[in-house]
Amino acid sequence: MVSLQMFRWRRGEREEEEEEEEEEEVDKQMEVEEEPQGTQPSARRISKASGNQEREIDYLEVEHTHSKVDMEEAHRRQLEIKQSDLELRKADADVFEREAELYRCKVHFAELNNGPVVGASGSSATAGPSGT
Repeated sequence: MVSLQMFRWRRGEREEEEEEEEEEEVDKQMEVEEEPQGTQPSARRISKASGNQEREIDYLEVEHTHSKVDMEEAHRRQLEIKQSDLELRKADADVFEREAELYRCKVHFAELNNGPVVGASGSSATAGPSGT
């Protein structure tokens, strides 16, 4: 968790540095004299423009990579949560199964000690139909 925060903090520093560099480039471009209309731009201005595009492409690629890493991390966490939820449900099922077995054993033990368990109607639960 700390490494993710450090990563985001460093990414924020890099973004600030890139913004400052872009501002400096804009200032430098403002200093360059405007060429008269109808003439072709100088090679220097073209290379600056393509350099800016390359930087923007690089920045977008890095941003895409970061967002992809963030999405993969979130997906991994979701899978971990689902896995732990499944394990908890299996443990609950095991507990319920053991409790049911315990109650069956208690009933069997009571039958051995006291004879057949008497039902609510007053007749034996294990007795067959009466002949009356």
